Amino acid sequence: MKNYLLLFLVLIFAILQVSFLPVNLVLLVVLAFALLNESSRSLLFAFYAGLILDLAKGGPLGFYSIFFLVVVFVLLLYSNRFEVSRWFFIPIFIFLVSVIENLFKVHFFVWKEGLILAFVWFLRITLMPERNKDFKLKV
Repeated sequence: MKNYLLLFLVLIFAILQVSFLPVNLVLLVVLAFALLNESSRSLLFAFYAGLILDLAKGGPLGFYSIFFLVVVFVLLLYSNRFEVSRWFFIPIFIFLVSVIENLFKVHFFVWKEGLILAFVWFLRITLMPERNKDFKLKV
C-alpha cells in the first residue's frame, strides 16, 4: 500500500513538473526511495516512476525509465564502494545526474536545475535533522 502512495506522489510530481515546474522532483523521490529500500524494490520503483513521468511528459516512452534505472543502479553501485551516507554525497550526485539528464534531453549543458535540486536536498538535511536517521546520513 505504501508503494502505491509513493507512485501516486510520483504522479502528482510528474504533473507538476509537466505543468509549470522546471525541476525534476520525481528524481528526488526516486533517489530517496533508493536510499531507504533494498536494491530490487528500488530498481522496480525507478522503472515505474520513469514510466509515469514518460506518460505525463508525452515524450518517448522509456527514456526516463531507463534513465532512472541507470541512476539508481549507479547509486547502489557506489553505495557499496563509497560511504553514501555522508551529507555532501547526495547533493553532488543529484547535481551531476541532473546535468547529465539535461545533456541527454536538450543536448547542452544546463547546470541551474541541478544546483536547485541539490540545494533542495541540502535544505531537507539541514531543516529536518531528525529525519536524517531514516536515510542513515552522517552530518
